[in-house]
Amino acid sequence: MILIISGTNRPNNYSHKMALQMQKMLEQGGQDSNVLSLEDLPSDLSVSDMFGNRSAVMENVIKTLITPAKALMIVAPEYNGSYPGILKVFLESLSDDDDWKIMEGRSVMLVGVSAGRAGNLRGLDHLTSVLHYMGLPVFHEKLALPGIVKILSEDGAWIDQRSKAVLQRRMDAFILSLKCHGRG
Repeated sequence: MILIISGTNRPNNYSHKMALQMQKMLEQGGQDSNVLSLEDLPSDLSVSDMFGNRSAVMENVIKTLITPAKALMIVAPEYNGSYPGILKVFLESLSDDDDWKIMEGRSVMLVGVSAGRAGNLRGLDHLTSVLHYMGLPVFHEKLALPGIVKILSEDGAWIDQRSKAVLQRRMDAFILSLKCHGRG
């Protein structure tokens, strides 16, 4: 199973819309997947799941989504020239009591989205550094999708078929790399 993480808790966000499209594409290719929206995490995550504390919600996320995932895909929107703080808090919440080690070694594909021109390239570099520190190999073909409102409609449907085709090629290459490394 591949876990797709929508990297923000902003309501009605494009990261989640992209994650759902990616899930459809994976399923059409015969890949089992789940989507974790950071909107579904406890609103007090920075208190409820830090420093040795673990909420029932996070226990369930770890048990049902993170532990069974053979690989991760993270859709990271651009927030203030990087990725959202809630994504960092989520990753930090897994660091307590070595829970982050449950993800260690799992390959990660990164997709950056932004309303602007860069597609969160800088944020993807920041996120790569954190993921490497956590022991997660990051797929070398990161995908930056600038102008997300011209790629997906407000209801999450594809507008730009070229971007969809590029994403499909990157996802296919990622899955092939998983198979080559005995993870897929």
